[in-house]
Parts: sequence; structure tokens; C-alpha cells
Amino acid sequence: MASQSTGEELSPDAVKGIAAVLLRANAGRRVHFGGLDLTEMAGRFLARHVEEVGFEAADRTFRKQGLALVTIENNR
Repeated sequence: MASQSTGEELSPDAVKGIAAVLLRANAGRRVHFGGLDLTEMAGRFLARHVEEVGFEAADRTFRKQGLALVTIENNR
């Protein structure tokens, strides 16, 4: 997963990959690849992306793939 330092949208494959990993984590299963914990990596990558482009822009990117970002505040 490459960094999006220019504030660009994530590719559809990146969105789907992050969502798949985080959905498994939400179900209580961590995702590992070799010795890497992809669950932690995906979470940090998404947090960094949201900080760079803002929540609204990141959410629009995910919605284009039929997904939505959910926070504690908007999940009530």
C-alpha cells in the first residue's frame, strides 16, 4: 500500500483491500501475511489517508465502491 501524500483518491483496489482487512478485524479476526499484521497496517494507512484528505473526501472514495466509513459519532 503506497502512501497517498498528494491527497489523491485511493484506487478502487486499495479501497477494497482496506475494507476486506478491516471487515475481518471487525469480526474478530486479524489478517496476517507472513510476519506482517495487515490489520494494523490497514488501520494506520486509512487513518493517515483520512488525515491527509479529510473525512468527507475519504468517505466519498469509499462510497464509490459501495462502502462507507463509519465513526463512533456517525454510528449512533
